[in-house]
Amino acid sequence: MERTFVILIIYLVSPCSAIILDNANLQALNREVRTVLLQKIANAISSASSQMGYKSSQTQTCESLLSGRFDSCKSCVSDECDLNFQNCHEKKPVTLCDVTGSNYKVCRAIMNSESLAIDLMEDFDNKMRKVMRRMVQDQETHVLTFIRNLKSFADTSLRSQDASPIRKSLKTLIQFYDTVKASVDGGINHNVGLQNSMNSMSKVMEQGMQSVGVQMSSTTGRFMTELAFNLARMLATYNPTFGRKKRQATTCSRIPDFPSHCFAQFSMKCSCSGQSPAVISEVCGAHLRGSVADIVKPVQVASEIFDKICVQRNLIEKVNFENVVVDIHNLGYRIIKYNAIIRDIAQDLTGHFQLKIFNLPETANEMATAIWNQWIGATVLV
Repeated sequence: MERTFVILIIYLVSPCSAIILDNANLQALNREVRTVLLQKIANAISSASSQMGYKSSQTQTCESLLSGRFDSCKSCVSDECDLNFQNCHEKKPVTLCDVTGSNYKVCRAIMNSESLAIDLMEDFDNKMRKVMRRMVQDQETHVLTFIRNLKSFADTSLRSQDASPIRKSLKTLIQFYDTVKASVDGGINHNVGLQNSMNSMSKVMEQGMQSVGVQMSSTTGRFMTELAFNLARMLATYNPTFGRKKRQATTCSRIPDFPSHCFAQFSMKCSCSGQSPAVISEVCGAHLRGSVADIVKPVQVASEIFDKICVQRNLIEKVNFENVVVDIHNLGYRIIKYNAIIRDIAQDLTGHFQLKIFNLPETANEMATAIWNQWIGATVLV
C-alpha cells in the first residue's frame, strides 16, 4: 500500500510539471515580439532626437573644439581622397568624425544632433526596399504603421536641410509598400514592374509586325513576350546601363570601408595626430561624452534589432511554463523561464508574467521589453 500511495502522488504531481510551448504558438509569439520591437525602434529614434536637442549648447561647444583640432587633417585627407578615388560611385565625403579616432556615432551625434535619426532612417529605408515583401508577409500592416511613424517624426521634428532627402524617400517608401502589399494580397510572386515593361515591349513588337501585314496568334503573342524578355537580357549583358547599375571601377571595389579607408591611407602624409577613442572625453569632457553615448546606445540597439526583424529572426527560442492554468479567460500559465537571443547569444530569462495563449500580444510586449533592456545592457560603445 505504501508503494501504491507514492506512485499515486507522483501521478497527481506530474501534470503540474513544466512543459514547452509548441512550435505553432512559438512562431506566433515571435511575430508579435517583432511587432512590439518595431514600435520600440520608432520610439527610440524620437527619444534620442529629443534628448540631443537638450544638449545643443554643449555639443556646439564640443564641435568647435574638435574642429579646431582636426579640421586641417580632415581637409588634407579629403583632398587626397578626392584626388585618388574620384571615380568611386560609392564615395562619401570625409567628415571630421572619420579622422578623430573616436566612436563614429557618438561623434556624429555631437557634430549634428539630427544625424542619429537621419542616418538610421536612411539605413532602414534602404533595407526595407530590399526585403519589403518578406516584411509585409511577416508584419502585414504593422510595416505601414512603422513607416508612417518614421515619416511623421521626420516631417515634424527634423528641421535641417540634411533631412529633406529622407523625408521625400519615406513618402515613396509608403507607395512602394502599397505596391508590395497589393502583390502579396493578390498572391503575385513575380516582379510586377518588370512584367509590365516586358508586356509593353511585346505589344510594341506585335504592332510592328501587324503594320507589315503579319497577323499574330495567341501562341505567337506568347513567343513575342518571351522574345521581349530575352532581348532585355541581351541588352543588359552588352550594355550595362540598361536595366542595371553600371559597375564600379575595379580600384573602388577593393575599398572595404570608404571613406575611413582614406584616413588610414593618408593620415601620415597629412600629418594627422591626436586621434584616440578617448579624444571626445579629453577635449569636451567625460560627462558629455558619456551622456551622448547613453543617448546613442538605444539607437545602436534599434539598428541591430531592425536587422533581425528584416529577416524575420526568431528572438524567442523556447518557453518553459507550468502546466497549470492560472487565468482561464486568457488561458494563462506561469512562465518558468524563456530562452531569448540577445546580440546572437542565447540567454535564459526569468518570466515574471504569464504566458497568455489567448492574448499573445500582451505576453510579447513583456518579452520584447525584456529583450530590449537586455540588449542595451549588453551593448558597449567604445
